[in-house]
Amino acid sequence: MDKLKDRYFIRLRHQGEELPERLPLANRETLFRVFIHFLFGKINSLEVWNEKYFDRKVMAKPERINGKLIRKNGITLRQKTLEGGVSIGSAVYDQLANQFREGLYDPESKDGYTNETSNISRFTEEQFDDAMELLTLIHEGKY
Repeated sequence: MDKLKDRYFIRLRHQGEELPERLPLANRETLFRVFIHFLFGKINSLEVWNEKYFDRKVMAKPERINGKLIRKNGITLRQKTLEGGVSIGSAVYDQLANQFREGLYDPESKDGYTNETSNISRFTEEQFDDAMELLTLIHEGKY
């Protein structure tokens, strides 16, 4: 079973859409597929965080008592980064990470990545050939 250090939180924006699409708990293969689509120009922006790093506790608001900085109310970096989301709250992503740790939730399957808003399937033979050709062009410096 995978651990949080092997998973990534991906936030991407498609052309013409205002709200970003969020892909929590994605593995390396899904990250690779999304990155290839980013290189092909189907995605405008792409942000990637490691879920283990995203799970760190940080201070919500720094407070000082008698001149000393104290850690009173800690939240996860995931909540601090994603707060203010319109479609789904950041606390839900913390809950999904906890369910993943317990083995109750995993968006990855043999067919690809599936969650409430996204469905990313494996590359077809043609898409895989296009991706390899693109990576070859990048490696040769022609892209």
